[in-house]
Amino acid sequence: MNSPVVTVGIPLYNHADWLGETLESLLTQTFSDCRFIAVDDCSTDDSRQVVESYVAIDGRLSYECNSRRLGMIGNWRRCFEVARERYPNARYFAWASDHDLYHPRALEELVGQLDNHPEAVLAYSSHLKISETGEPRGQGGWKFDTAGITSRNKRFVETTWRMSAGNMIYGLFRSDALLKAGVFRKILLPDRFLIAEISLQGEFRQVRELLWYRRHEGVFSLGRQRQSLFGLKQPWWARIPWWISQPKALGWNLCVRGTGRPKVSRLYGFFYAYEYFFVSTILHFARGIRRFQKRHLPRYIDRAKEFFSGRSRDTAAGD
Repeated sequence: MNSPVVTVGIPLYNHADWLGETLESLLTQTFSDCRFIAVDDCSTDDSRQVVESYVAIDGRLSYECNSRRLGMIGNWRRCFEVARERYPNARYFAWASDHDLYHPRALEELVGQLDNHPEAVLAYSSHLKISETGEPRGQGGWKFDTAGITSRNKRFVETTWRMSAGNMIYGLFRSDALLKAGVFRKILLPDRFLIAEISLQGEFRQVRELLWYRRHEGVFSLGRQRQSLFGLKQPWWARIPWWISQPKALGWNLCVRGTGRPKVSRLYGFFYAYEYFFVSTILHFARGIRRFQKRHLPRYIDRAKEFFSGRSRDTAAGD
């Protein structure tokens, strides 16, 4: 069996309403030397029927269902494992959302970036958020990459400060680099951890054209993500704050296990872990302050206004 250049894992879970549109946008890509592997994490809707109807039309698409619910981390890892088992020589791998839409040239442009820039380990495009009905939300245009940054330390610092992990994770990876970075580790905010760790291996390149249309759902929360990532059985360590657990895990990987060698020594691994802890702590508390200002501060200001206006009325009545 000839190996494709690209394998795409499609983790499925209860998005049958949009799945048909997603598959059509993937199967009509102008870059055709690819295989699509849909792995169903025990959906309770019609996801299986939708996928199998497209499997009958296009032999590049395959379907399998987990015997039990794995949660997001387990299912994303399973997508990559199946892709490696079937096509071990495929150079590139991507995860595709089961409810988003992709421009016909999305894969072609991303493959071109990695083919033309061997120093890059990840390529992704700009994206536009869309509503459940497909209507645009905002203007898109988010920008960040590390193209041309040859210093590993500078690249790591830029990434930890400026990454948008939830968007970058849907880019196109070099399969070998992704494997070396641990794929999708069993940790809170695993996308952020993966992007930080893989930045030590090479550059990121962004196609500034809007080639991905991301369907916006709900509001992010750590509680919601814990349930999504780990399923019903959430491990105790998932309760450790991410800005503590992630630097510790990075230090363990680089310093103890030596996963960064030969490019990153065990000694340098310690400094990267310390740097990651410093940045993560600042980001955590800065976001906490912004969240307080946005969600709670207006309420406290209104209460203060009511309090002081009430005192003013009481004083006027006393006079």
